[in-house]
Amino acid sequence: YKDYGRGYRYEHGGNYFGSDPSFSPDGKQIVFGCIRYGLGDICTVNIDGTELRRLTDTAAYEGEPEFSPDGSRIVFISERDNSTYGKLFIMNADGTNQNQLTFGKGYDFNPSFSPDGGKIVFIRQIEKYVRELFVIDVNGSNLKMLTHDEKPKSKPYFSGNEKIHYKAYNYETQRNGIYEITNDGLYPMLILQLGKNEYDARYSKDGEKVVYILQNSIDYATEISIMSTDRKYIKQLTTSKTAKDSPTFSPDGKKIMFLSLEKDGRGKGQIMIMNANGSQLRVIATNY
Repeated sequence: YKDYGRGYRYEHGGNYFGSDPSFSPDGKQIVFGCIRYGLGDICTVNIDGTELRRLTDTAAYEGEPEFSPDGSRIVFISERDNSTYGKLFIMNADGTNQNQLTFGKGYDFNPSFSPDGGKIVFIRQIEKYVRELFVIDVNGSNLKMLTHDEKPKSKPYFSGNEKIHYKAYNYETQRNGIYEITNDGLYPMLILQLGKNEYDARYSKDGEKVVYILQNSIDYATEISIMSTDRKYIKQLTTSKTAKDSPTFSPDGKKIMFLSLEKDGRGKGQIMIMNANGSQLRVIATNY
């Protein structure tokens, strides 16, 4: 098994997967992976679409960024030192002081800070179909593997300092779901079972709502939907019939941001934002 990096696959006709737009803690900026500069770099832009800034400048794949809780730093994935293995890097929010955090074999991706800013949770692809949760201190010490169940996992994030949510696929039920585990790897459990055509779900910060992607079984278009955690309130928010990715709530829970992908665009698309009820949909920026 030869796991070529994401930059290699994009360069040879594959898709770019690193956009992952994410809000700054004050909700005034977003950070995202941008392919207008080759294989991908990290960029920020104001929430009104002004002042696009390029923070990294390498020939390698870079993407999947997230602000620290105080807004002072950004964690991201880079293949700058090895085109086969993506690794965690951290930098100041203005792009200065870029440092590598993880090393060795395996592909590291989907990093996310703890609320106190002291740790980062991420996924490491150990083998072709084995993706496990790891956590590491922001200075690169105390690397720890949290899961050992071989479920395909993605997009972990801390729910408070003590617990972590992550998305996983259960082969037995053939369903996606949100799972919860303690920050030291104990008591993994399913907390939200998704339906057959539901995926990429994420809780709001207050834990009362879930935004997710709903796939139409007729034309396979994907739309952004929202529901209360008890499923008593469910609403489809978009009707554009384009592929969508990475829906996420703003820090105050009043807005939802997502990536609307262009058909056959190999990861190109518009970063869009709307109110949590689906109104005032608009484009913030493109990722190219």
